[in-house]
Amino acid sequence: MNPLKPRMGKKATLCVAASIWIVGTIISCPTLLFFTTYPMKDHILCYAEWPDGPSNHSRQEYVYNIVFMLLTYFLPIGSMTFTYARVGLELWGSKSIGECTQRQLDNIKSKRRVVKMMMIVVIIFAVCWLPFQIYFIITSYYPDLTKKPYIQEVYLAIYWLAMSNSMYNPIIYCWMNSRFRRGFQQFFRCCPFVRVTPDSASSHRRTDTERSFLYNGSQSPTGQRKWQTGPMRRVNTMLTSQLNQTTSLCCSSQDNPQGRPVKD
Repeated sequence: MNPLKPRMGKKATLCVAASIWIVGTIISCPTLLFFTTYPMKDHILCYAEWPDGPSNHSRQEYVYNIVFMLLTYFLPIGSMTFTYARVGLELWGSKSIGECTQRQLDNIKSKRRVVKMMMIVVIIFAVCWLPFQIYFIITSYYPDLTKKPYIQEVYLAIYWLAMSNSMYNPIIYCWMNSRFRRGFQQFFRCCPFVRVTPDSASSHRRTDTERSFLYNGSQSPTGQRKWQTGPMRRVNTMLTSQLNQTTSLCCSSQDNPQGRPVKD
């Protein structure tokens, strides 16, 4: 976005990461402090016993659920949506000065694909975690819902959906990003049905390097000796030898036009 703006340093990055861990630990403290178990006939019940009352009958639990939703759901979605929207507007809305080269166009397309991929990740996150967040808000207003039949199965399905969010991210990365896809292929290359495809970026770099070698070799003898190696050096050596032989024959024919033997 702002290439001339100084980037966040290592210490600042560590402070931000440490702050996130501290906030996450504080948010999880009520679960450690107020949750308890109660033995039943065929199972053990785990529930929250808040200072002002049990679970689904506590005002403190309701406030905690609201704060938990704001910090762990709406804040991440809002920040990621704002960030990726700005990047998307910059990529799709800005126009470069002059005519773009093919490499610049490919680079812009690659960045746009990354923005699309990250927006899909945000949408999947919102869909997976929304039922989990709403469940606790609804049961706080209607505590009798927890006594309905099959409510435990419904909660487990909602909980599984929320926890499965991280499972979808690698699938999205592999589907929409060639580098991630090649990384997965390298990781699972021992499997017989996995075929490792060549990296397009590496081939482009190799082609550009070969072009640079050819350019340097054709412009100066020093560059030719320095850069050209292997088969290229052998080919150029043969061409140079043939050119020298041809030049020698031409010079000899000019000095002796009748084809007479030359005496020492």
